[in-house]
Order: sequence, then C-alpha cells, then structure tokens
Amino acid sequence: MITEDYTGFKISQLLKEKGFDEKCEKVWMHDGRPLWACNFMEGESFIDLLDIETQAEYDGWNTYLQGQYAFLCPSLNVALKWLILEHKIYIKADYIDFLEHGEVWAATIIMMKTFEEIKVENTESTREEALEFALEYALTNLI
Repeated sequence: MITEDYTGFKISQLLKEKGFDEKCEKVWMHDGRPLWACNFMEGESFIDLLDIETQAEYDGWNTYLQGQYAFLCPSLNVALKWLILEHKIYIKADYIDFLEHGEVWAATIIMMKTFEEIKVENTESTREEALEFALEYALTNLI
C-alpha cells in the first residue's frame, strides 16, 4: 500500500524556524503529538500558522505566545518543493544497492544557484529516510 509521507517533528520545527507557512493537513503539537487539522476550507482540511494562532487565542493557549504551541507538518514532497522554490535547494535520493538486509539509499543536495553538489554521507534504508535526512541537513546547515 502506498501512503503519503509527512515530515517528522524535528523537521517541522526547523521548517517553522526557516519561515515555512504553507497550508497543511497535519500539525505537530508542542509535545510531539500529531494532529490532523480541523479547519475546513474549499471542502478540504488545511491549516496554516495564522489558523494555529487564531485557535490558540480563542482557546487561551498562552504557550503559543512563545511560538512553541504547534508546528505545521507538510508532506515530505511539499517540504522539498518549498525548499526548491524558496531557497533554490534541490534534494534527490539515489538508490545505491540492495543488500541482504535491505535497500540502501543516499541523498544529494544540489545548490541550484551555484550547481554545487553536496553528497549526504549517511545512507538510509528507504528513499524517504534519505530525503528527510538530507532535508534536515539543508535546513540546519545551508539556510
């Protein structure tokens, strides 16, 4: 079964720190609990940072005032596309090998302005793990 992959809690925190504010179906609460959005716009459930702030004010969540109440949780593909559009950083996953214990994937980060390639040293067992590892690297070290 094919499923959508979402960014983890740490990546969502880094995305917020770097200015990510696109509509999402899911948020991470400050304590690490995932939560599906409950605002319905145009027939679907999406939320952004303004929605979170408005709901926090309505419910009296004073912890939001420190900017720590909730973090948008985009799909991995939306986060990667945002990185391309906003920061001209492209991340790709490369299939390396199939070993007896499973697949091996690695990621490459391409700085689109300079065409510089950064090979991410860590190897992961899935494409999504490799992309998320490289996304964390880019958010932490390149922006």
